[in-house]
Order: sequence, then C-alpha cells, then structure tokens
Amino acid sequence: MRFCWEGVFSCETRREVRLPVKGTSERFHMTFYFTYAIAALLLVIPGYLMLRSVGFARAWSVALSPLVTASVLVVLGCVLARVGIFSNAMSLLSAFLAIDVVLLLVMRTWRKGQRCTKDLQLPAIDWKILIAYVFVGLVLGYYVFYRCIDGPSSFSQAWDVGHHINATRAMMDSGRFSIFGIDAYMTAKDVAIAPFGVGRGFYPTGVYTLYALVCEVSGSALAVCINAVNLVFCCFVFPLGAAAVISVLFPEDQRMFAVGAVACLCLVGCPWNFLTWGPLFPNLAGICCVPAFLMFFAFLVSPHFRGIAFRLWQLVIFLLVTFGIGCLHPNSLFSAAILLIPYLFHRIWTLGSVKLAGSRYLSSRFLAFCFAALCVVLWCAAYKVLSIVSPGVVTFDWPPFAGKWQEIINILTQSYLGGFNGFDPDIVVSNFIPAILAIVGAYKIARDGEKRWVLFSYLLACFICFVGATTDGTLKHIVAGFWYTDPVRLAATASMAAIPLVVVGGKWLVDLVKRLVCKWRGNSVHSDLRYEGVILLVIVAIVYMPSLTLPGFNPFRTAFGGLRQCVHDWYHIESPLSRSEADFLTQAQQVTGDSLVINNPWDGSHIAYGLTGMRTYYRGFAGYGSDGESVDSRLIREHLDEYADRRDVRDAVKKIGAKYVMTLNKPSELGSYVMIGIPDPNLFEGVRSTGTWSSAFKEVLTSEDGTCHLYKIVE
Repeated sequence: MRFCWEGVFSCETRREVRLPVKGTSERFHMTFYFTYAIAALLLVIPGYLMLRSVGFARAWSVALSPLVTASVLVVLGCVLARVGIFSNAMSLLSAFLAIDVVLLLVMRTWRKGQRCTKDLQLPAIDWKILIAYVFVGLVLGYYVFYRCIDGPSSFSQAWDVGHHINATRAMMDSGRFSIFGIDAYMTAKDVAIAPFGVGRGFYPTGVYTLYALVCEVSGSALAVCINAVNLVFCCFVFPLGAAAVISVLFPEDQRMFAVGAVACLCLVGCPWNFLTWGPLFPNLAGICCVPAFLMFFAFLVSPHFRGIAFRLWQLVIFLLVTFGIGCLHPNSLFSAAILLIPYLFHRIWTLGSVKLAGSRYLSSRFLAFCFAALCVVLWCAAYKVLSIVSPGVVTFDWPPFAGKWQEIINILTQSYLGGFNGFDPDIVVSNFIPAILAIVGAYKIARDGEKRWVLFSYLLACFICFVGATTDGTLKHIVAGFWYTDPVRLAATASMAAIPLVVVGGKWLVDLVKRLVCKWRGNSVHSDLRYEGVILLVIVAIVYMPSLTLPGFNPFRTAFGGLRQCVHDWYHIESPLSRSEADFLTQAQQVTGDSLVINNPWDGSHIAYGLTGMRTYYRGFAGYGSDGESVDSRLIREHLDEYADRRDVRDAVKKIGAKYVMTLNKPSELGSYVMIGIPDPNLFEGVRSTGTWSSAFKEVLTSEDGTCHLYKIVE
C-alpha cells in the first residue's frame, strides 16, 4: 500500500502511482471547462430572470436560481411530454425564457421595488463574498474531483451508472423529458423490441433533464456533461444555497458569512460522497438544492408579509420548488424536513400565549408539543403509505455496521461511516478540524436562544444516522427508511446540518488565533482582513490537506486525502468496460449508425447506448432468465451462435430488426458489479460464442489488439 504527496494538486494512489490527467490533451480539458460553464449558466440565467421579476435582489436571485431553473424545466418537460410535443434544449429553454419575459413585463413594479427582498427583510449579500463561495467551489472541485479522474469523460463504473447514462440518452432520442415511464428504451422502435418491456412508473429524472440539455447545448460527449453537471451541483449550486442560508442565520456578522465560503464544503459527507457512492447522481442534485429549498420554505412562513398577493406568490414559488426538488430526488424533501421541524417547533414555542374566545389563552409551548406529535403522526403515515405504494424504498435494508459507541465516535469525528463496508477503511477518515469546530459551534449555539433550533436539527439528523448504523428492525425502517436506510444518504443529511455549527466554530477559531497573534505581537485586537484572511487560508490548508507519508512513519491519512483516493479508485476502474473497449465502441458506432446491435451486456456494452448512441439490444445487466423477459430475447442470448442452423433464432433476430453482433474481450465478468446476484454466468453463451466460424456472421471491425469484434449478420 503506497501513498504519495506530489504537491497540493496531486492525487494519492494506492494501487498505482499515476497522474490522472497526464497525457490528456489540453483540448479535452478546455471542453470540460466549457461544459461546466454552460451547465452553470443554464442553471442560473432562466431562474435568475424569474426571481428578479418577482422582486428578489440580484445577489439573492443568483443564489436561489438553480433550484428554480431545475423545477421549471422539469414542469415544462412533463407538460410537453403529456401533450406529445418533442422536447429538446431549444423548445424547453425557449418556453422558459418566454415565461421569464412575460413575468418581467407583468411584474415590473415588484422587480423595480425589489418587493420580495424588502418585504421579507432579507439581509444584503455582499457580492465579493458570494463570488468567494463560487471561487472556493471551483478550486475544490478541481482539487477533489477533476484532478483525480482520468479525463473529462471518465465515469464511475458502478451499479447505477448504466441507468443514469442510458435513460438520459433515451430521453434525448425520444424527446420525452418526463418523470414517468423513463427507461433505456423510449423511442417507438426501441419500445417495440425492449427485452423486458418498458416501465411506466415515477423516477426522479430532474437531473437527467439537465444532463440532456447541457449535452445538446454544449455538443460535448454525454459522459463529459454528466461529470460537469455533477460538479456544478457540488461546487456551485450547493455553495450558493449555503451562502443564502448562512446570510439569514447570521445577518449581523459578515465575518461569519465569509467563514461559510470555506466551511460549506469542508465536510466529506455532503455533498462529496455522492460523486462516488452508487453513484447516486439524482440524490446528489437533490441534496445540493436543499439549502435553497430551506430558504423558500422560510419565505413562505415568514412573519414579514404585506398583502395576500405577496403570500400567494410565495406559495406558488414554494409549490414549484417542492415539485422540482422532489423530481431531483424525493428523499431530499425528508432531509429538508429533518432540518425544518426544529425550526417550526422553535417558531411556535416563541409565539407566546395564543388568545382564544373570551379570556382564555393557549400556551404556545403546548402548541409546540402538539406540532411535534403531529410531525410524528405524519411521518408514520408517510411510512405506512410508502410501504404499500413503493415498498422497495422504506423496506430496503442496509445491515447495521457499527456498535453504539463506534457510531457515536463516527458522529463526533464527522466521519459517520466508520465500519461501513461500502468504502475502503483507508478512505473513511476522521475529519478532525471540522469536527472540533462543530462541537465548539454546538456549544455556542446552545447558548443562543434564537438559534438553538439549529443544534436540534443537527441532533435529529445524527439520531437518524445512529439508528441506521446500529440497529435493525421496524424502528430503523420507520426512522431511516425514506433514505433506503442507506448510511451514505443519512450521513449527507447530518453533514449538511452540521455546516452552521462549523461556521460558528470557524469564526471562533479565527477570533482565537487573531487574539493570540495580536497578544504575541503586542497589538490591540481589532478587525483586520489581513490577519483573518491568512488565518482562514491556514485552516483551509489543514482541512483540505491530502494524505502524505513522512519517511520512517506510517502514512498520515486525511479526510480529503481519503476522498480523493476514493474518487481516483472509482473513476479508474476498467471493469467491466476498459478504455480500449470504450474506444472500440466509438468506432463501432460509426459503422452501425442507427442499426440495432446484439450485444452481451455483461462485457460492459450495457452502457454503450448511453456513451455513444449505439442502438444496442441489451441495455441492462440484471433480470435475464426471469419471467418478465421476452421469448425473443431469451432465444437470442442463448442460441444466437446457432443462427445459421435454427429458423426460430433467425426469425427472432429478424423480428427485432438486428443487423450487427458485437463482442468485447471479456471471457468472463465474474467479480464485476454486473455479475452481482447473477445465478448463471452462461446466460449469454449464444452471444459470446458468435464468430466468423459461422457463415452467418461477417466481421466488419476489429480492435487493434484483436479482442473486440463487430460482426454483420448475413441474411
């Protein structure tokens, strides 16, 4: 096991020492930067115009715009799909901008008077500090993610990636940007030949819509667009939303707002882990929009209302973003609820006595406890409904992975996942500096009656993490089932709840160090941007420090060193699809065009459709041999090599309209994620055994090493 420290922007490797961007041309890097910029602008501009039209100040409109943009695009996609209109970037963005123009004209009085900002009494957001949030996000995105992957089009080969990339391609090809009936087979000719038919249920496709639009606007490869959009959510959308929340929580202290620029991304659990685990890209998009969603909820229940029209507009916007974030991922709503329930409890608790008829009064504390009881009832009701409607969600079971004391240590050290077998033990590392700052922040906020609810939000999120990590049974599913009892998703909610505590602790640390420096130099303590800036930079260097090895000592592992190692490992996996095979797929697609290609999905070609647009027959890797599979599919995968001798096989191939057969170089995929739970590794023996030994197949393309083949079916 080997670690290296090759400078601030190096990548630690254990299996091999390799700089992931070495040998990649500058043009590919510029393509990624361009795609990232397109994704950021696409998420900001339409929503910015809409928020400006209803009277939000410029800085506030920028900070909250991504969630509004995503929400409106999802609604437009659903509407156009419902009425049967083909959707693409041109139609969706044109419709959005048309709505913006109408609102800007109709609501010009609100816009000029900044009605929302003034009526809600929102604090002014300093543009310089807001830009700092974006800049810090850019630097960290490069350092944590882009520097550690093999190139702009690298992707994590894990369980969910096939659905993400294939469904996005299918949405683009079919022009259906809906949240229902999303599948890898969506065009009319693909639906007709789908081996398992096509589902009609709900799936959170909000982020797929953004992938597709960025791909169409930028012209970049879909894999590049997915990486760019994911990084925009992590390093742009999330910091902007966090900036909005921190500015409202601490309006009296701009230094607290400044500390938030470096604190909002210092916890590995949120949002960074979603770049590798799953990969849960819809969850990534949803959790990154939660801070902005919290603000829209706060606007809705704000006591600073004047007029029914204003309240109705806030309700409309809130319903819009609720639908939008639910379409990014529904469990983001439950993460938001965990943070908001203590806030509402606090608001009710501090109302004072409520006057009833006559001279009777009702205690606000009694109302607060009634509200808490109502939340418990509604939570249990939601669990009961989902256990009937979608039992695969709340009844999905991740086994406990930590003892009670171990999980307490995990929480206190901001690691949450110590002992979880989903990550290498060397990767889950205690995040000591933010952990200490969170404890200090918790102590200080506990003494602040107005903000104490922030601590209770964090404690509630930690309680759910604790139950999910240490227990099994019904209680676990009731408490944590809305996140599939997934420890990574639960940890993300707790990490997000800890950010305000880290901000408070960070400001305390800056003040402490400044006092010590001033005392050492004999100066009086005063606000000096030079001191505070240098102190923040030192804290940043320590928190985000990579893992390193000192001669004669064991490797020193850091939280972000472990994270960068995890990114490197997941985005360098070459099983089941290697880079040479991916290059062959690109060449083969140029030959096959729009023709249907029979493939063995277990050799990695199940994602060929999403990556290159090649119309492969098999686009999933599970379920084969089950009752839901079509007769034609079963016949083809088991007996395609007998094409010349069996009429039923020829009829099945003719029925689906296949023209080519493709085999890659994997004689066996055992050990790859595609084979998890596969009862019989020989289910695709008919496709594997295809070759030029039969007169029915003519080889038209071979890889340079002779291990990948494309055959044309001779009729």
